[in-house]
Order: sequence, then structure tokens, then C-alpha cells
Amino acid sequence: QGNAYGYTHVVLSTDTQKVIYYVTVLPAAPEGEETRPLVGHMVVTGGNHTLALRDDGTVWAWGNNNLGQLGVPQSETMQTVGGVIDYGSTLPVQVTFSELDTSIDPETGVQREYITSIAAGENHSAALTNLGRVFLWGENTYGQLGQRGTLGGALFSDTPRLVTLLEGDASLVQPTASKVVTGLQHTAILTDDGRVYTFGSNSVGQLGLGTNDELVHDTPVRIPGLSKVIDLSEGGRSNTVHAVRYDGTLWGWGSNQNGQIRLGSGTRSIPAPPWPAWVPRPSC
Repeated sequence: QGNAYGYTHVVLSTDTQKVIYYVTVLPAAPEGEETRPLVGHMVVTGGNHTLALRDDGTVWAWGNNNLGQLGVPQSETMQTVGGVIDYGSTLPVQVTFSELDTSIDPETGVQREYITSIAAGENHSAALTNLGRVFLWGENTYGQLGQRGTLGGALFSDTPRLVTLLEGDASLVQPTASKVVTGLQHTAILTDDGRVYTFGSNSVGQLGLGTNDELVHDTPVRIPGLSKVIDLSEGGRSNTVHAVRYDGTLWGWGSNQNGQIRLGSGTRSIPAPPWPAWVPRPSC
């Protein structure tokens, strides 16, 4: 337990190996109360929309919904402004997750699955659950919802869609996600085994696959050669991804137009993370 909601890592080292534990920090229940809220409050902003996570695990959204980025049907947010039809909401609307396991655990009396964190890209949104599952909705122009062609070429989805990182039947055990970040038109997911999966636009190598192109990448792909990652970072209107490995090194790939990866001065894009972008000073 801690003083506030948070997330940290514990690294156990031996002469031959290192083991990383991902730890969720929960505050103690307020004095005089037996229980604490499920999750900590969280607010994120995209290009023209905002998401909020309440401490009961529910997600609320407001702003532009032209590409379904609010996660509610467009028909429910249609408005006419100056004779022009537009989609959006100036008031928070609740996002419904139809594939969320809302059954109650008889031992704890708590819903089995609920949202623990959220992310907002330029025009798409994401939510991570306590069971390590990821939901995405909004723009899908370059496959940033990771739906493996199941949307039939649709440019957006106005309802949350569950992401499967590995292709196979229902018996296949999926990797457990520990964090999801969303960029301009791409998505990256960190799993609890320290791997990173990416999908969406790859115009400047932001998928970390060693190439760049203008194709649709709607199938999650694990970045080769990158392991033992403990954290990911991405701006909602960015094409640059940074990852922190267990040894404290910071790695980056994607857009380097303004030197945001630091290495390769003059290079506008670095399509793979072949070396650290920053190495901490050795301790004395």
C-alpha cells in the first residue's frame, strides 16, 4: 500500500538473471472506511476530445465525435450548428464496454473486470482493464484500432473494440497488457512480459519494425529484438515512441524531425530501436 494510486516496478537481480515485477500501488482506505475506490482518477486529452476515468472504473468522454473518438454511437451525439450536421458532446457521456466482464466476484464482492487506465490519440482512444485487456475506438484510417480487418475497411468505430494481440482461436492465451499508449494515428501496447506490440500508421517508422510506409497496419506486431521493457511513453499528437528497459536505458523510434530521439542528427525518422536514445550515467 502507498499514499496514492500509482504504478511501479521491482527488479530482482542475481549474477545470471534479472526478474521484473510490475506492481500496482493502492492507497490505504480512508480512516473510518473499510474499502477504497477501485482505481485512481485519470484525465487524458486527444486532438479534440477528452476522456476521464472515475474512481469506480467507469469512463466518460466529451468533445468531438466525428470519428467516433468518444466511444458512443454517433447518432447519440448528432447536433446541428448553423445548418451543418456535426457530431460531439459538450457534456460528459459514459462509454459502454459491451465485452467487459461485469460479473461480480463472490469472494470480493467487486466487479471482475473494470477499466484501470485510459489513453487518447489524435482521433482515437484506448482503455486498459485490470485483467490486462485493451479496448480501442475512434479513427481507424491506418488500422490503429488493431482489428485485423474485421471492420471491413471502416475508417472508424464509435464503439469500443477488444484488441487481440495474437491471432488464433478462443483457446489461445493472449499476452497480458500492462500499458497502452496512443499517438497521432498509431497504437503501442506493452505486455507484462516486457514486449511491445504496435499497429497503425508507419509513415515515419513509428511502429518500430525497421521500415516506414503508407500502408494500413491493422494487425498487432511485436517489435523484434526489443525485450524487458518496463514503461512506454507517447504523446497523443506524436509520431515518436519511447521505451524504458529494465536497466534504465531509454529507447526511441519513429519521428526524429526535431531531434526527439536525439540520435541520428539530421535524420527525420528512425524506424526501429537499434540503440538507446539515452543511457544513464554509470553510478560511482
